Amino acid sequence: MKTMTLTAEKIEKLYRFYEEIADLEQRASDAINTAKANKALEILVKRPKGEAQVITEGMAWDEVYNLGPQCEAGQALKAKYPEAFSISADHSRKASELQTFSIAELGIDTKRIKVSDIIRLTDALIALRLPDMIAAANTK
Repeated sequence: MKTMTLTAEKIEKLYRFYEEIADLEQRASDAINTAKANKALEILVKRPKGEAQVITEGMAWDEVYNLGPQCEAGQALKAKYPEAFSISADHSRKASELQTFSIAELGIDTKRIKVSDIIRLTDALIALRLPDMIAAANTK
């Protein structure tokens, strides 16, 4: 099993990632909820064969939920509410960056963390912090 090496810099970078992700998640949620408040309004959606369909924004958001933001309804909503989609995309990018960092620097897939990963992380954290803890205890 691969030994993990933790540094204060890696820990600080993880904290920054999680803070930024939490902020983006909140901003995206707020922007999407604001846009969803208009669920009774109608929106024109261009379907694949070129036909245009008028549906409520509530129905369009349902399509986005089920089919993803790249669906036709998602494209119509994105044109009307670009900020909500932009912040959501920023959140996804930052989460992807965290995933890449965690795999490269820690050897941990944050989407599939195992008990053995937690144990390795704990061992690495103890190895990083224990010398300072011992030194602090010896100065008392």
